[in-house]
Parts: sequence; C-alpha cells; structure tokens
Amino acid sequence: MHLGLLMRDVDDSDTLPPFVRPLYFTFLLLGAALLVVLVITLALVRPLHRTATLLNLCLAWIVLPLMMSFLLFSGDMSGNEPSFNVCLTSASFALAAAPLGGFAAFSMIMQIFLLVVHPIQMGNNEQWVTLVLVALPWIVGITYLLATVGMGLAHRDLVMRSKLYCIVNDERILATSSGLILIAMILSVLLIATIVFKVWRSPLRKTRGCTMLDRLLCVRLLVFGLYVLFAIIAGIVSFWNYTSLVPDMVISTIPLAIFCIFASQRDVLTAWRLRSPTHATPHRTHPGDSAHPHQTAQTTPRSSRTMSVLEGDAPMPRTQPPPTLVSEEKELVSSESTLASSSVVSPEETLKVPISKEETEPETELDVVDDLGYEPPRRRDPDVEQGRRPSFTRRPDDDRFVPRL
Repeated sequence: MHLGLLMRDVDDSDTLPPFVRPLYFTFLLLGAALLVVLVITLALVRPLHRTATLLNLCLAWIVLPLMMSFLLFSGDMSGNEPSFNVCLTSASFALAAAPLGGFAAFSMIMQIFLLVVHPIQMGNNEQWVTLVLVALPWIVGITYLLATVGMGLAHRDLVMRSKLYCIVNDERILATSSGLILIAMILSVLLIATIVFKVWRSPLRKTRGCTMLDRLLCVRLLVFGLYVLFAIIAGIVSFWNYTSLVPDMVISTIPLAIFCIFASQRDVLTAWRLRSPTHATPHRTHPGDSAHPHQTAQTTPRSSRTMSVLEGDAPMPRTQPPPTLVSEEKELVSSESTLASSSVVSPEETLKVPISKEETEPETELDVVDDLGYEPPRRRDPDVEQGRRPSFTRRPDDDRFVPRL
C-alpha cells in the first residue's frame, strides 16, 4: 500500500482509460467529505466519545485526498508539463501521504493494543502516550515531505509528472516510502490479529479496572485489517507491474472504507436519525453477579456498553433492583397492630369505628341552639310528622351542641 509510487513509466497520462481519473478523484474527495461529516458529528454530539487516535486517523485521511489531488486543483492534470514548483509540491505531497496515512492507522491500533491486550497503569503518563501516538504520523509525514523536497531540489531532472500526480523518479525515495508504509501496515495487521484473538477467547467479559472489546467492534477491526492487508498486496503487485493502477485505485477507496467501518456504529446512526434509539436492553448476568430475574438494564445505546478504547465511555454502573413494594392492606394491618400493641395507646383506649347501625348507640332526637340561646326557625320535616327518625341526630358525647329542654 504505497500509492503505486515505484519506478514507472512517466508522461503516459494520455494512455489512461477515460474513467480512471473521474473515478479516482471521486472516491478520494467523496471519502474526505464524508469523513468531515463524521468528525463534526463526533466533535459536536455530546454523547459520542471517541479517542484522539481515531479522530486523528479521520483527520489524516481528510488531508491526504487534498494532498493527492494537488494537480487537479492546479489544473495541470493533462496538457503541457506543470512548472517545476507545482510538480515538486505535488510529488512531495504524494510521497508524504503514504507514511502519514499508514502510521495514523498504526497509532490507533497500537493504542487499542496497549489498552486491551496489555493494560497498564500509566497514571499521568497516559496523556503523554496519547500525545506521542497522535503526533507520530504527522512527524513521519512531514519528515518525509521535507526529504522529498530536498531530493527534488538536488535532482531537478528527476521531478516529473506521472499518471495522477508528480513523482521524484528516484529509486531510493520510492523504495523508502514503500518500505515505511509496508512496515506500518504489517504491524497493524499483526496487532489487529492479536487483539481479535485475545478478545475472542474471553468474549464480553468485564472485570474491574479492565475494559474489553465488544464482538461487533472486533469485527470492525478485523474488516479494517483485512482491507489494509488487501492494500498491501495491491502495493506488492506494483513492484512487478509499474504501469498498474490497482494500488492507486485501492488508495482512493480507503477514506470511504474508514467512513463505512466507523460511521456504521449504532450511536452514530442514532445521532444522524438513521436508526431509532434503543429503549431497553436485556440484562446480561456475568460470573459473580447476583441474579435478579425482574431486573432490567438502564436504557442506553449499545455502543455505550462496548469498549471504551474507541468510544471513551466509562463503565456503566450496575443497576440496583427496585425496592420491594408493600401492599396498602398489609401496611394498614401492620399499623393497626402496632398501634394496638403500643405502650402509649392501650387496646381499651383504641377508637372503635362503628361499622353498622346496630353497633351504634341509641340516638337522641335534639333541637339545635347556639350558646346565646338563639334557636333557628324550625323547618317542617315530613319525616318527623310521620313519626320517622329525623335526618339530624346527635351523639351523647358531642359537646358542641346542647339539648333543648
């Protein structure tokens, strides 16, 4: 995977099939635009958390298509030879793109490897490790860019236009670029294989202080590694066939591949309204957990329960079972028995609520007067006239009223 930048025939741009250039630049620029949307989404949507190395990978493959399309933007893709400065700039960008993109992927995979396969307690040094992994691709890319500029200035006759960009037609420069990217990609494939093997042996098991990969994330990394391996094979083909366009076409699809692999996660699709949020997830019991058959897990997206390496989420706290509810009847019986057995209120002093008319005491028919002796006018009651009990009666223990003598 080295951009097909080995010794090739130059000045053969007129022999290209007519669909090659539109397809090549469409893949590059469309992938870069989609990665811009992904990075903006990850940066602005608060629930989405990703590590710096993944964002750095996306940023690198946003810059790379612009670097590799320099001749397209300058208008020197065909026709007369571009000026020396334009061609040297295009060659420097094209040669530096290979190490930059390869080591950006290597840095992300290395961080996953350190956190998953060999977890260590780095303390305050964790920020420095992340900073080194983020800066490594840019240091390698800028160093190689400056080396290419120096080689082009020293050998002006070696700077020429190739099929899709300019190159410095020197075997040492091209071989060094190819060697760096091959080393980075081979190491990346080995690390991915180790991560997948480690996680597949203990799937979805979490221990305190240790974060593990989700199987779906392992599949994403495996697909990414296989795609990188395919790019390496395509790069090796260019060693034997200098006129092959396969490496360049493979490179042009890498931004799209990165977008499809890492933008298809559930929380990203939910943020784009392309997938409905998960309202409930079943509770999974793990070894050592107490079983709660009626316990339900907290409503969260599935991606928030996957590995915190790429998503940066803290482990979810284990939900507690809801408190047991006591029925109202039991509470009433318990309160009555407690009140009756209390030393403050004896059973004899407990108020007895009448249930039926038979349990009530005989009622006395009374006339109501106030404290000043004023008697309100009495209204004729047909029940009283017929010898029935009046509707207003009085209990003997009611001291608010006095009987009329």
